[in-house]
Amino acid sequence: MWKNTLRNKRFWLGFIISCLGLWVALRGVRFEEVAKVLAEVPWAAAVGFGLVAFGANAVRSYRWKIGIGCFAPVSFKNVFSAFQIGIFGLNVIPARVGEYLRVYVLAKNSSLSQSSILATVVFERIIDGLTILTIFAMAMMFIGGGLQSDSVLGGGRTVFIWLVLAIFIACLVFLYASWRRPAPMI
Repeated sequence: MWKNTLRNKRFWLGFIISCLGLWVALRGVRFEEVAKVLAEVPWAAAVGFGLVAFGANAVRSYRWKIGIGCFAPVSFKNVFSAFQIGIFGLNVIPARVGEYLRVYVLAKNSSLSQSSILATVVFERIIDGLTILTIFAMAMMFIGGGLQSDSVLGGGRTVFIWLVLAIFIACLVFLYASWRRPAPMI
């Protein structure tokens, strides 16, 4: 197995890129200061945070698996690994490339097309946006006496919430129109 791997040009390209990335990331780092900081880390809290993050990603992966299930059954293992690779890409690569990375990885490991997987990611983002908008609107309603407050921000807050809601609904209408009529709208 290692003989074939060591002969593979993509392996060596990835290895060289990884080494260059590590060199750029660790350039100028004082390792004795890193050791001092690591000695002060509350490891129980760090492990707890890691477990909570792992659990949250497992739940989000399962939610994504349910969305993908309308196209074809896919194993949780494939969905979870693609999701984790996507999270890595979101944290390391700019321009939200991690979203496309998870689509690419899942398409390679399943019989689904990239476009159907991308549709589930877009749908997830719409649901996430609606959830965040709802939480934001509720927070704005309850902070400072609500929308009907006599405060200076009361009227401006109402206009802002309705404006954000109108923009979001316009985006949903555009996405629905694009879905119903996928031909160019020119």
